[in-house]
Amino acid sequence: MPSDMDASKATALARKFLEENFGNITMLLYRIESVEPNSKATIYKVLASILPSVGASERVYYYLIIDIEKADVKEVFIGKEEIQEGKKVIVLTKKPLIDDKSEK
Repeated sequence: MPSDMDASKATALARKFLEENFGNITMLLYRIESVEPNSKATIYKVLASILPSVGASERVYYYLIIDIEKADVKEVFIGKEEIQEGKKVIVLTKKPLIDDKSEK
């Protein structure tokens, strides 16, 4: 069972990641869809969505794998809602992360 404090840390790290990539995400109607623990105690899966631009009709979904112990985003998936077999589903694609350490 995830603790509220750990879930809150994961949410804060997800927000920080999105703000670093998009700026003021509050203007893009940022929304946390879900926060779930992973099999490892310090890893959380956060599903967030934003509108890619003001006035956009479709949300863009970000599925972030976050290590709260290291304060690190481990993996990022990006996707959108589609209708498959009459049901709405979120289709995700893995997005490569830029490893800042390898550039130094």
